[in-house]
Amino acid sequence: MKSSHGHGYGVVAIKRIPMGTRLSKYTGRILKCPNLDPFDHGADPMRTVELEKGVYVSGTRGMHTLFQHSCNPNCWLGEYFVVNDNSEEIPKLSIFATRDIEAGEECSYHYGRNFRVIIKAGSKDGSDTCLCGTCDG
Repeated sequence: MKSSHGHGYGVVAIKRIPMGTRLSKYTGRILKCPNLDPFDHGADPMRTVELEKGVYVSGTRGMHTLFQHSCNPNCWLGEYFVVNDNSEEIPKLSIFATRDIEAGEECSYHYGRNFRVIIKAGSKDGSDTCLCGTCDG
């Protein structure tokens, strides 16, 4: 962890990370509702992921909360399935490296298609400017 461009703390590689490496599980509460308001249900709007229509994971605890947003990320949030003892497929989320990440490089992923809407809703001045430092805002 280290300070991340004035956005709190971020995850930094301490050694080279090969492409495809799972860096963190994405855990949280499952929320089922047709239209999620990011501020309802105690969900952290910056860490809520839509799995399918009306089903969300509110990732409020864990290492994954330290990964910062980037419009030019080196990681991605991927869904995969684990088969349990009853042969049911259980969805899981993890953050994976999309390319080799060098030691000292910050690890980031794109928070998703609703990121600017959530930023606007959560910002004090109503702006939707992205502050990741890798885009034109």
